[in-house]
Amino acid sequence: MAYSESIKKSQDILACGLCETDTKIKVKCMDCDLYMCQKCTDKVHAKFKNADLHVIVALKDIHSHTDDTDAESDFKPVKCKDHRKQLCCMFCITCDLLLCPVCIAKTHHLHQMEEIQQFCQKKVEIMKKVQIQTNSKMEKLIENSNIMAEIKKSRSFEIEQNILREETQAKEVQSKCLRLLKEHKEKTETHSELMSRKELEILQDKNDIKTVIQQVENEYKLRNTEEFLAAVRHMHSKLDSIDKSTSKNR
Repeated sequence: MAYSESIKKSQDILACGLCETDTKIKVKCMDCDLYMCQKCTDKVHAKFKNADLHVIVALKDIHSHTDDTDAESDFKPVKCKDHRKQLCCMFCITCDLLLCPVCIAKTHHLHQMEEIQQFCQKKVEIMKKVQIQTNSKMEKLIENSNIMAEIKKSRSFEIEQNILREETQAKEVQSKCLRLLKEHKEKTETHSELMSRKELEILQDKNDIKTVIQQVENEYKLRNTEEFLAAVRHMHSKLDSIDKSTSKNR
């Protein structure tokens, strides 16, 4: 009896999340986190993308319903910027925007959409793959840089030895040999400085990548949806910039 009175009280207080006028709440969409009247359930929500896959629970069964997603770590809900009483429930891939049910019904119902948690989880998986690929790429770049430095060092030593042997064999070419040796050392120093700068640039890129990935990981841990997506965009922008810079310097 007390439970029935509680349900009736909820119906009297709540308004439909779609029409925002009807207070005779009948169901709740667990995917949209939305209370609805029967009319909006049949006429409006039914037009949502993948609405047939949403979990609709009668209001009287809300307290006994076990949401399978409770065990998962969800991103924090976001209030709609255009409809402050609504929580966003979908991500519009077409417009790159977070949407509430009212946004979907009014403007975005024909757009390509995806449930926010699923969309963010996909970005998390992309982040993990990018981290693995980036670490592998940076290790390869550093390895190649070290190999090039060793080859240049070996060649430099060989050249110096040849020049010194020529100097001992013929005093008449001593002046020429000394000049060649000086020129060679200048080139070697210049090349060494260049290699050092490149190595510093590589290490800086690596640190920058670690920083942006750490930012994404931090936002992922905090489950801040908008900040997480912004951090993901920044990560992709930084990686594109590094790839362009690396390709240009090859």
